[in-house]
Amino acid sequence: MNWLKAYVGSIGPEDIYLIECTNKNGQTVQILNYGGIVHKWSVPIVHSGKLHDILLGKDDLEGYLADQANFGCIIGRYANRIAKGNLVIDNQTYLLSRNLNGHHLHGGFLGFGKKVWKIEDIQQENDHATLILSYESPDGEEGYPGNLKTVVRYTFTNHNELIITFYAQSDKNTVCNLTNHCYFNLGNTSQILDHELQIKASQITETDENLIPTGKFTDVHNTIYDFTKPRSVQWKDFPEADLVDKQNGYDNNFVIIPSENYQELPVAVVRENENRLVLEVFSSKPGLQLYTGNWLEGIKGKNNTIYQKNAGFCLEAQYFPDSPHHQDFPDTLLKTGATYHHYLKYKLTTK
Repeated sequence: MNWLKAYVGSIGPEDIYLIECTNKNGQTVQILNYGGIVHKWSVPIVHSGKLHDILLGKDDLEGYLADQANFGCIIGRYANRIAKGNLVIDNQTYLLSRNLNGHHLHGGFLGFGKKVWKIEDIQQENDHATLILSYESPDGEEGYPGNLKTVVRYTFTNHNELIITFYAQSDKNTVCNLTNHCYFNLGNTSQILDHELQIKASQITETDENLIPTGKFTDVHNTIYDFTKPRSVQWKDFPEADLVDKQNGYDNNFVIIPSENYQELPVAVVRENENRLVLEVFSSKPGLQLYTGNWLEGIKGKNNTIYQKNAGFCLEAQYFPDSPHHQDFPDTLLKTGATYHHYLKYKLTTK
């Protein structure tokens, strides 16, 4: 398998490339070294003979430079929310960027999805190919302590797997919570509400009206958040539908039932019947944010498509939102010299 690299523009002195790989099954993945964006994942549809791109996004680099929806990019230093942008480490208070209603979201105003990543290496084998990107976040960027060196490996395989592995080290104690923010739509319609979803989680983290965790957990059994068995993303038939309606869809962190065999047992499975596609998500992290594109209102996307709410879904594998403020949440502290690691795999197959 081979990566093909094409120059698509520059940002100041930095060159931006689109790196593409096609596997033996005719599936193609394209990645930008701007934001580490997974730009395209196209798959042959057996019954129609057509290629279908399962990812939402922009047509070109210029579109991604103006993007505020985080299409397909690396999220960091901290995925999701930190309340009031307030962070205390070793009894010292750090004020992070407050880029959403007085809170910190997805690493701040210019998070990792807005950075140019260095192409460290391109590795090519018979049954897989790997692209390695790196970014060095300086001490104080968006308010975070420590110089953080992050390396992200993208491995695309002949088994239709895109494996994204995150590593990071800091020279000061800091927090770290990295993920990918792909928006998926496996079907041919403008919404994903008919997609069938299963999540390996029996609880969600309760939030307030600003989607900030309260520190409590909610049992999903027989509620609108119950995806323990496969069901459509649609919520209208549930008696508590107004809970999701008021935020235009789902934007909730699911507490994943842990497994030592996380590389082989999916934390979520999505099925789409028309194109007969199945997306499996594997992760080493304890949380999974289901986001159904609630704020995609009139956003111009690929091929002049205008995205509206619920046009795509994200399954953001992560630590819990606002973990630094909750002792009962998994610890996101990255100590000096320690290595952050996150294994994330998407697998796309046909039924």
